[in-house]
Amino acid sequence: MVKPAKSVAILTFAGLAACASVQPIQSPSAFIGQHHPERVWVAATNGEVFQILSPAIRGDSLTGTLAATSESFAVPLDSEHQVFARRASMGKTVQLVGAIGLVGGLAVWGLIEGGNGAKGCATPGMRGCPPS
Repeated sequence: MVKPAKSVAILTFAGLAACASVQPIQSPSAFIGQHHPERVWVAATNGEVFQILSPAIRGDSLTGTLAATSESFAVPLDSEHQVFARRASMGKTVQLVGAIGLVGGLAVWGLIEGGNGAKGCATPGMRGCPPS
């Protein structure tokens, strides 16, 4: 059986993950300098995508380590490569908060309404429970 505290921790971490998504970065040098992400993704013009660990800006290039091979990686920022990073997503956050509120409200309503029948009867009129 899962303990309530463990359930809350699991839901919290899942919720935090749900509030972010991988999005294109318009100014990689400013974003990386300000947020210091642990990874970014670079999409080449031929459709190939590279996951870069420990990204940094060195001069006019994005540098880091290729996740798949642990090799050094560098690409000029003025190239046609698109850079992506995990960023907070307001829309997903709003959806998560709304879903939690809805589920919580339904649970409270169920607890309130479910206790109005005869003793041992969750639903009046069903399975031998007297109608209300």
